[in-house]
Amino acid sequence: MRVDALFWLLIGMEPRPRRLPLTVPNEILDNYTHCCSRRRAREYAASGIAGNAVIAVSARVEITQTSSHDRTTYGTDQSMGHFVLGAAIGDATHWECMKFLRPGITENQVTAHLMEYLYSFAGMEDVEDVIVSSGPNTWPNWRNFSDRIIQPGDIVFMDLAALTWNGYKSCYYRTYCVGKEPSQEQKDTYATALEWLYDSIDAVKVGATTRDIASKWPSAMETWGYEDEDQAAANLWGHGLGLAQYDQPVISRIWSLDHPVEIKEGMTFALETQHGKRFRYGVRIEEMLIVHKDSIEIISNFPVKQITVVDPLPGYGHHVK
Repeated sequence: MRVDALFWLLIGMEPRPRRLPLTVPNEILDNYTHCCSRRRAREYAASGIAGNAVIAVSARVEITQTSSHDRTTYGTDQSMGHFVLGAAIGDATHWECMKFLRPGITENQVTAHLMEYLYSFAGMEDVEDVIVSSGPNTWPNWRNFSDRIIQPGDIVFMDLAALTWNGYKSCYYRTYCVGKEPSQEQKDTYATALEWLYDSIDAVKVGATTRDIASKWPSAMETWGYEDEDQAAANLWGHGLGLAQYDQPVISRIWSLDHPVEIKEGMTFALETQHGKRFRYGVRIEEMLIVHKDSIEIISNFPVKQITVVDPLPGYGHHVK
C-alpha cells in the first residue's frame, strides 16, 4: 500500500494530487497501522478529526506554566496523531537511508538525498537538519555532516533532527555499519548504549521524575574521563518534542538530579544515548515516546536491537579484512 494513501486514509482526507509514489516496508506499515488505525481510529472519530482539521494550527494544546524554565506541553488526541505520523515518516526515512548508504558516497550526499526524500511528503513544512556522521566524525558527535567519503566498515549514524510535519517535530537517531559486519568491540559498545537507553525508558511513568530517568545513566567523568558532566552535555539526555524541538522536560545528569521535574500523562519526548571511542567511532540511539496513564508508547519503530548492517554480501568483509 502506498504510504501517502495510508496517511490520508487515516486522517480522513483525499490524497493530494501529484504525490510521488513512495512506499515503505510491510513491517513498518504493520507497526504504523497497529499504533494508529486500530487503537486511535475510534479516538480520532470521537474527536471529530477529518478534512482540514489535520492542519497543525487547529490543534488545541494546553500549556501548564510551573516556573520560568518549566513549560510542559500536553496534546489532544489530534496532536498525538500528528506526532505519531511524524515518527512514521521517520521510520520510512531510516529505511531509505539503509537502502542508500554504501561505501564511496559522502556524508553530505546522504544528507541531500534524505532531505529530498523528506520534502516529497505532503505536509512536510521544514527539515531543519539531517545529521549524517561517519567513522571518526561519530565521536565526538559534532552533530553535522561533511564531505568525508564513507568507507567499508565505517560506523554511520543518522539523526532526523527537527523534521516538521504539519507543525510537529521529531528527533530520531539510528546507527549503521556500512560494507561489512561491525567488530565485536563495536557491537559491545552499542549494546552498552542500548542498555542505558532502555533502562531510562523503563524508568518513565506517570508520577516518576526526570531524576529517576537521568539516574539510570552513568557519570561522564567515570565513563569517558571528562572533568565534569557539562563536557558531555548531550551524550545522554532527553528533551520534549511537539510544537517545539527542545521543550520540557529536558533530562540530563547536569540538572535533573538536583532539579527533578514530574513526568505527567500526555508528555511527548525523546530519550537518546551514545557511546564510543574518541576519534575512532561512536554509536547513538534515540527513541520517541508518548506517556499514557498506565503505559509508555514508543513510536519510533525502525529496528534498534543491534547496529543495522548495510552489507550486500553478508559476511564477505570477514574474508577481506
